Amino acid sequence: MGKVVIGIVAALLLGLAALAHVELDESRVMGMVRTVIPEENEAPDLLQELGSRAPVDLPGGIDFATFFDPDPELLETDPERWSAIFSVTRETTHPEGWASLCREVNREIGEDRSADVLLGALACSEHPPVTRTQQFAAYILQTQAYVALYKNEVPGFSRAGIEGRQGTLAVECTASPIFSDRSEDSPFGEVCGLVQDTSYRQGDKLATFRALGAAYELVAEHIAARDPAVAPEAAFFDTGE
Repeated sequence: MGKVVIGIVAALLLGLAALAHVELDESRVMGMVRTVIPEENEAPDLLQELGSRAPVDLPGGIDFATFFDPDPELLETDPERWSAIFSVTRETTHPEGWASLCREVNREIGEDRSADVLLGALACSEHPPVTRTQQFAAYILQTQAYVALYKNEVPGFSRAGIEGRQGTLAVECTASPIFSDRSEDSPFGEVCGLVQDTSYRQGDKLATFRALGAAYELVAEHIAARDPAVAPEAAFFDTGE
């Protein structure tokens, strides 16, 4: 248990050190770590976002069908698309934001998330552990969008912002009973390695962008296999609030 606590503290220090260099309007911290492994219907070490929990209005005119275009060149060079993805994923680490997004995706995806695995990962689930995993996937997608906008030299997106998000992901991968799973049938060992890609520090932003895309795809496939049926609304762990 002592090694787990040390790992959690080390990951938190990493995240805080990086976030100290992030502009406040761009940093999205998922919150405080709970280190107790949950009983049924209790939240795991859930990283909840600091800030408002008011109902969330998503940006208008979002075409979810274009989020995962099969043309890789278009995916990698279209800042308008990634700006939209960044906008709609910014609020998804708290329940109101996630519920707003998954309901919108439901309208696009229908009842079977496995019919479109990448977009289906953002459709609602009636199982709290799946919802938690979806929020993690959305944060990876948000980070990929951030890297895309940084690559395209959009003002306000910086190397420090990427480092801050990677710090948050490191906390998730260390502290969460879900994402710290390194069993043979779990994708999270590979996922948690991919999201820490540092190629952007040597100028290869595209490599980091692609690593994050691969991580999102692995989590999306895991979600589709575990819970193929889309639910009308999202279910969350009881946080006791």
